[in-house]
Amino acid sequence: MKGIIMKSFLAQAAHEGKKTKTRRIVELKHHFDYNWKLVPVKEQHLDIPRFEMRCGTQYALPTYKPNYTSGEYLYIKETYYAFGHWVEDDGKWSFVDETKLHGHNYRYEALELLPKEKRVTGICKWYKRPSLYMPKQAARTIIYVKSVQAERLQDITEDDARAEGVYEFENDEAYKDYMYDVGSFVTARGSFSSLWQSINGLESWDQNHWVWVVEFERINYE
Repeated sequence: MKGIIMKSFLAQAAHEGKKTKTRRIVELKHHFDYNWKLVPVKEQHLDIPRFEMRCGTQYALPTYKPNYTSGEYLYIKETYYAFGHWVEDDGKWSFVDETKLHGHNYRYEALELLPKEKRVTGICKWYKRPSLYMPKQAARTIIYVKSVQAERLQDITEDDARAEGVYEFENDEAYKDYMYDVGSFVTARGSFSSLWQSINGLESWDQNHWVWVVEFERINYE
């Protein structure tokens, strides 16, 4: 089973069922103007759908395969804490995970913040581990991919922005500004634009990339 990386607060939103969509940038091989569209390849003969850039009757190679496909199960990779120790060999460090061996459950940054521990050899402690290195056994959330589409980033609708899990302030009819703590937005779409920039860079919203829109649902797993 493959993993899909999410920020801690977005992983929590997905875990609670408040986030049901995620967008990932399509890595295009060439630059295309706005007359070109990324559409499913006609007459698919493969199990994994592919997309191609088209402009009228013209098309451009290569074709593009989404990172994830409908019908696939994924586990969410998030920043977590594991109980174990470090080993140093010729200047290279590696972490030995002993969480389950000691009868512990994994812990998650989205739920608690533990003191940062320095790497020391041979001493078992709780260590903060990057989402990139999360194994399936440490995951608390499994999702089922319902569909994968391609669209321009700025084509996102208000409903889709809510489905991305942006935070709505209670009784305030406003959404979180992820770039500036003191700000807020009256629309979920505005909030999502700030979320996207906080992750991908200040100019990323205006660049309006093609993105994979992955719709999913959480599977009861715990």
